[in-house]
Amino acid sequence: MIAGVAGVSIVVGCFGALIQTSVRRFLAYTSINQGGFLLIGLITGSLAGLQAALLYTTVYLISLLLFVIAILESKLPSDNILDIRKMPPMYRIGLVLSLFSMAGVPPMFGFVSKYVV
Repeated sequence: MIAGVAGVSIVVGCFGALIQTSVRRFLAYTSINQGGFLLIGLITGSLAGLQAALLYTTVYLISLLLFVIAILESKLPSDNILDIRKMPPMYRIGLVLSLFSMAGVPPMFGFVSKYVV
């Protein structure tokens, strides 16, 4: 049952994030997605699964922290995702790196943690 919840969480989080125009709602849906991956590591009930979940959580928290810092420091005028185009280049690079890591794009650390889970 928990595996089903994890799978639904991954699917809902992934497709829900694709259609968002608000940065806050986008982060909420990506958090739902990440929670599903965390559950996959925990439902194994083994030490290796727990270690994978801990690694995944650490990598996700670092990526999320980078994302939030880039958003807050750039002082976006609104919550609209399209306003990201108005960010200074250094903040956009940090934002892209954190999003690639959260999405699990190789060779980012997010890919490694998802692979371990």
